[in-house]
Amino acid sequence: MVEIGSLVSTWASYYANHGMVRTVVEFGHLAPLIAGAGLAVTSDTEVLRLSEKHYERRHSVLDRLRASHDIVLVSLAFIVVSGGLMFAADLDTYLHSTYFWIKMGLVALLLVNGAFLRYADSRVMYNPDDDAHWHRVRRAAALSFVLWFATTFIGVALPNVA
Repeated sequence: MVEIGSLVSTWASYYANHGMVRTVVEFGHLAPLIAGAGLAVTSDTEVLRLSEKHYERRHSVLDRLRASHDIVLVSLAFIVVSGGLMFAADLDTYLHSTYFWIKMGLVALLLVNGAFLRYADSRVMYNPDDDAHWHRVRRAAALSFVLWFATTFIGVALPNVA
């Protein structure tokens, strides 16, 4: 049976010695970040720009928000896989990095907020006049907007200060 430590060590060596592998893995982290975060931020902005009085437009805005969720989730899956590969390539650094754990906490908050946003938007879809849930959708969209940028900032800081 292959020992995990040996597998991680082999991967770390391979990753360190193959520039094209590093390039592909890092691109596999950044490309879905651009796609997923870009779409999420665009959708969040659309929710935030919608006037409180436009009940009739809530359905169309929430339809686009829901459609974006699937792409954002697929993007997050790619981000997790590529991030796991980068984590395994430099385990000692990341295990002891405060910035890494802050980033993981922000990612967890993004996921929880996304689930809450999905719940709140489903409540509004059934009742477009439900201002209480619409306010929850707007708060979750605002938090999503902030979390995507905060996570990206910490991710950029990670290799520079960790």
